[in-house]
Amino acid sequence: MATLRFLARGTQGFLLVLFFPWAFLPSDSLAQEREPDPGMYLDSLLNIKINTAAKHMQTSAEAPASITIITSSDIEQYGYRTLDEAVARVRGFYTTYDRNYTFIGVRGFSRPSDYNNRILLLLNGHTLNDNFYGSALIGSETAIDMNSIDRIEVVRGPGSALYGSGAMFAVINIITKTGLTLDGVHAAADIGSFGRRTGSVTYGKKLDNNLDLTLSLLATRTDGQDLFFPEFADDTETQGIARNADWERSFGTRASLLWNNLSFEGFYSNREKGIPTASFETIFGDPRAQTGDERGFASLKYAKDLSPSHGIMVRGYYDWYHYNGTYPYESLFWDATDGHWFGGEVQYRWDPSASHRLIFGAEAVYNPRSDYRTYDEETTYFIDNFPYSLYSLFAQDEFQISAELLLTLGLRLDHHSKIGTSFVPRASLVYTTEAAGTLKFLFGEAFRNPNMYELNYYDLFTDFIANHELDREHIRTFEFVWERRFGEIFHSAASLYYYRMENLIDPTADPDSPQLQHQNIGTAVARGLEWEFGFRFNPSTHGFVSIGHQLAETEVSGMELTNSPSTMVRAGLTHSLTRLVSLAYEWRYQSRRRTVAGSFTSPFSTLDATLRIHPFKNESLALPAWLERVEAVFLVRNLFDRSYSTPGGLEHLQASLQQDGRSFAVRIEVEL
Repeated sequence: MATLRFLARGTQGFLLVLFFPWAFLPSDSLAQEREPDPGMYLDSLLNIKINTAAKHMQTSAEAPASITIITSSDIEQYGYRTLDEAVARVRGFYTTYDRNYTFIGVRGFSRPSDYNNRILLLLNGHTLNDNFYGSALIGSETAIDMNSIDRIEVVRGPGSALYGSGAMFAVINIITKTGLTLDGVHAAADIGSFGRRTGSVTYGKKLDNNLDLTLSLLATRTDGQDLFFPEFADDTETQGIARNADWERSFGTRASLLWNNLSFEGFYSNREKGIPTASFETIFGDPRAQTGDERGFASLKYAKDLSPSHGIMVRGYYDWYHYNGTYPYESLFWDATDGHWFGGEVQYRWDPSASHRLIFGAEAVYNPRSDYRTYDEETTYFIDNFPYSLYSLFAQDEFQISAELLLTLGLRLDHHSKIGTSFVPRASLVYTTEAAGTLKFLFGEAFRNPNMYELNYYDLFTDFIANHELDREHIRTFEFVWERRFGEIFHSAASLYYYRMENLIDPTADPDSPQLQHQNIGTAVARGLEWEFGFRFNPSTHGFVSIGHQLAETEVSGMELTNSPSTMVRAGLTHSLTRLVSLAYEWRYQSRRRTVAGSFTSPFSTLDATLRIHPFKNESLALPAWLERVEAVFLVRNLFDRSYSTPGGLEHLQASLQQDGRSFAVRIEVEL
């Protein structure tokens, strides 16, 4: 009952702020005069072509999965500045921030300190997870200009049948804008709370010789906050306050060239972050504690339709990942990772008939460098390289049984030189009628190979030993999805799902000794319901409400999983107050989460607001065209300054970590 009362109070506050500006709108606002037919806009939204779910273009209704698309308009209207802010709006998703890294939870599953190695993050179809930890850097850790993104395709459920290891709970594909879409320069600069300064510029153009090129740059610096941690209040030197330790610096760039059937893409991201939490029992308040992550790749792809019924795609790539951590004890201690890998993929499409499509693919990846080392100024405690290779074959069969019924079958065979061979299937049946909408019956399996850290790390000083016998994690998911459009304005989607995850890898004590090691120790099960309702009166007035409720627990004990909220609610509204001013709100509620210490965080709700203004767009003034395209954006996060925490990890003394209170930012954007 307490949770229900809390949710009711939060809902009242949200509705008050949400609809307050509407009372002052004229009935014939300029925004309403200029908008196209709302039904046409809803049609265009629901018919956006996506590639992630089946490795070829199709609408989300046709896709053999539960899909959410975050459009560039969503990113712009709600003022999302980082990937995690955008992805957290998706039903069934939530975030955890330990003031060093950001973690994404999906459908009640987010193991403490797993570094997102059970979801797959893609950039234009290229995997961004690294080759040592398997981690997906989902927050500001991946420095990408959000203004350069065309859409983010979020595919829930197992994706290993197409993508292999790690695609257990979701595949998130960032699709960037082309030069044709950008057609010029977009520049932005912002300042905000905690000493945040950001600058970005994105250029795109399609030239007369059919060459499409883009270039994007982003740089961010944040001073951070002085943070109080009551667990260290007895420290006579700091009194529990970490000063000048929450800073962050990041830089990212991306370039692409598209010419006819050939495309090149290069990406680089570098981010350094101070650690104010004294994780891993380091000296509290020492500003030297920090981590650094560098990620990059270069990819070359050739894709061509050989005929109306045959097509081929060939790509090759080279990737690298570098990590370095600095940890102050009595002397400085470092750990570091260097990863280098290259690979290639071939994909062939064959349409035997208008109602039948077959896709075959093969991929090979060689990892000559996958190393880890720990050392201080005098001693190297651990150093080793763990090269390995991966070989994969996959196939997918799509058969249009009738005008209403689409059957999709898929399977993948993977061979890991250190782990062995795995085989995963998937199947879906999609039924679509005008009266009932779209019904999807989905089944899928996925796996995660133990990463090189889990397999090989040992530390004689902490009695942590390697476990070369680790088996891969495996998940089996059943899901029913219903999507329905109501008239020209409203759209609804609901999912009912069940999953069972086996061989869960966690660090634990060896039963035969006092030593620690990574082991396959458990089975997790979950069942849940998700529902989302969206409306679009016109392109400038739209919103959504989503609710997720799940029970994720260990199979043997029935204890709920750590860092797993049972209820999540999210709602948003964006509206043009006039032709020159738009306002967006986004509200979220989450129930309590169990921590690794056995305690619980409190439920919380927050409200964000984004105001966008075109200050120089005045037809009565003879201003330069570029000046009329200047836009001022005012962002407020956690508008009511709610105090809330999310669970800490195994490396923290703190059971939970306080999150940011109210913060502000002002951004100036211009298109040239």
